[in-house]
Amino acid sequence: MVTLTEAFGISDCVKINAPKSDPYLGTTLDDMTDFAALETRVKKVKPTFIVVDTVGNATDRNLCRQEDAKAFYLPLQVIARRQNIAVFALTHLNAGGKVLGKRVLEKVRTCAVLNAADIKKAGSPRRLEIIKSNSKLPAKALGFEMGDDGNKYGCEPPAAPDVFPPMGEPAKASKVGKPRSPCTVWLESVLKVKPYLTGELISMGETLSYTSGMVFDSLRTLKAKRHRPDGYEWAELATEGKTGD
Repeated sequence: MVTLTEAFGISDCVKINAPKSDPYLGTTLDDMTDFAALETRVKKVKPTFIVVDTVGNATDRNLCRQEDAKAFYLPLQVIARRQNIAVFALTHLNAGGKVLGKRVLEKVRTCAVLNAADIKKAGSPRRLEIIKSNSKLPAKALGFEMGDDGNKYGCEPPAAPDVFPPMGEPAKASKVGKPRSPCTVWLESVLKVKPYLTGELISMGETLSYTSGMVFDSLRTLKAKRHRPDGYEWAELATEGKTGD
């Protein structure tokens, strides 16, 4: 961030949420004292807007859960109203190319998604698109190219990809030739490492916006073995000749 602000000549305009005595503080927003400290600095500095980058790194809460999402976003909403300031809450896309955290869209007034047709190709044109807005006439998708010296606007926005497989790898086809879902591809990669409690898989899936139903569907697709050796259900990839329950 320091390098970028200096390169663009805006280092005097960017402030971090921390005291000068310890610039490494202020990276979390987990309790009300954190939000109170942020609002105090907003009152003093009077910035044009606030950037939380990223929401996932700013809290240990599970933002896929309604109560945790409310506890995180409500104080930011209150600060935005009281201080008349915009808050940009940045998050990543999940394996399906959707906003990470299924509660995010409920909590924001406007949501813009940035992606590219070819996420593995350097210099690939970007597509910036508003997918939620209070405006009756939301802006059209914007195309541009990103560079070290700034963005170049005016190019045709690339088509929005329907699915982003994990790490940019194409989804593997099943034996009948039907592409497997991103959830199935993710689940297989997880179970290849070791067996997991089914409850753990569901919790992990929620952080990627995969519902419990999607996880169970993927377990069936993979013909995973599900068993209860200690009273708790475990799941593992079935060995050759053995299928799941």
